[in-house]
Parts: sequence; structure tokens; C-alpha cells
Amino acid sequence: MMKTPLRLLNDRSSAFKHINNIIPDNQSDLHFPFFVSGGLELLFCEHGKNVFGYTHWWCVEEFWNCLKSNPARLIEMIKHTINHKFLDERFYHYMQENFQTNMDVFVRAAQFYVLNRCNEEGKIFGGKYIDKKYMSDYMYVTLKNTDVSKLNIQHVETDNIMGIIDLMPPENFLVLTPPKFTYGLIPDAVPDTLSDPSINHLKLKELLENKHNWAIVYKKHNKIIDMYKDYDIKYFNKYWVETDKKNAVEIIIVNT
Repeated sequence: MMKTPLRLLNDRSSAFKHINNIIPDNQSDLHFPFFVSGGLELLFCEHGKNVFGYTHWWCVEEFWNCLKSNPARLIEMIKHTINHKFLDERFYHYMQENFQTNMDVFVRAAQFYVLNRCNEEGKIFGGKYIDKKYMSDYMYVTLKNTDVSKLNIQHVETDNIMGIIDLMPPENFLVLTPPKFTYGLIPDAVPDTLSDPSINHLKLKELLENKHNWAIVYKKHNKIIDMYKDYDIKYFNKYWVETDKKNAVEIIIVNT
């Protein structure tokens, strides 16, 4: 089973089996408007689906496209970054602020990867430095073995990723992995799955009302359940075993 080389970043790969059972057999192309970690998406690639991921983060697109075009060069740049004699907490935070200014896209992609692996929560902008706890020779094996031939990432110039969903043709099958619901959301908040996630979940639900082929993965929240009460909702415990509403931790909402 193929695993993402990135840590955390809203990885929903544990939901793969259940979403795969939901998708009609005639759907060979899947579209992911909230693409970041690639955990769930890579599993669909492995099972023969053409995956289209959309992101408003240029650094996300650059990392995955570098891995796709020249993994050997990316790994070389990662090794160079990891072995930098000044890589400590101070330099780590300097890299957070400045990695996007490097002229070489492979250096930027390598530093993106190192920032993710050396961060307690997998964040790129902000978060706690944890040294090289998750850096080992095995990670290079994972990078080499990650088959991204069926993965297509598109950077979208927008401050509102909801617009991506609105523009997608109705025949496209959407797999949505939005940030978890929280009260006190700001209506025009930018979805920032690289640091502190925040989107307008009500607006997302309204956009999906005009779509007919989608599955959405959420942490269980009574407000979300109430919002989608007219749709098919499947409930799962923390081990992704199907259960009842009372004992659920995760949910998948379906409209096909």
C-alpha cells in the first residue's frame, strides 16, 4: 500500500476503503479540491484512478510536480538540506520565512519537505520544530517508491478555494477532505490546511447542493450532521469500522 511521503497535513488515507466502495465503477477520474498531503489520493492512484488535485498553495504543487518529474534530483536536494551544518531550530524558522525565495524549484520543494518532516504537526508556516525525529534513510525509500504517474496537481490562483468547487463540471466526481468543523468560522476565511485550517462549511454545503457526484470526509460533529441530514451519512469509529451515530468519530457523507 503506497504511503504519502508527507506527515499529517489532513491526511485522510484511512478512509480509502470506504470511499472506494462508494465510487461508481465507471468513474475513472477523481477530483480533490482540498489536496495537500496526498495520503488518500495516492491510494486511488495505486488502484488505477486518474487523480486531479487542486491547491491554492504553490509550494504544494511544486513539491508533488518535482517528485513526479525528477525524484532523484528532489532526493538529492533533500539530503543537502538535511545535512546542512546549520540546520537547527533557529535556521529552521529562518527557512520557514525564506524558502520560497530560492530560485531553484527543487531546492524549494526539498525545503518544503524538510519543513514538514521536522515539524511537530507537519506544518510548513509556523508550528514547533522537533529536530530530525522523522528523518531517516527509510524516507528516501518512500520517496523513490511513490508512483505519482496518475497524480495531476494544479495550482489555482485564488484566495477562495470554494471557487474551484463551483467551477467544476457536474459530471466530475469530487472527493472532499475539508478541515474539521469549528464554531466561530469567518465567512470569507481562507482554507489554510498548511497551518490553521478554516473554511466556511455552510458555504461548502451550499455549493455541493448543485453537484450530484461527491463524497466528503469529516470528523464527526453534530452541526455537520445536522447540515447534511438530507444526505446519506455513514458513521465510523476511530479505527474506521462502521458503527452507529452515537459511537462515531468519523463520518462520510455521500451524494451519488
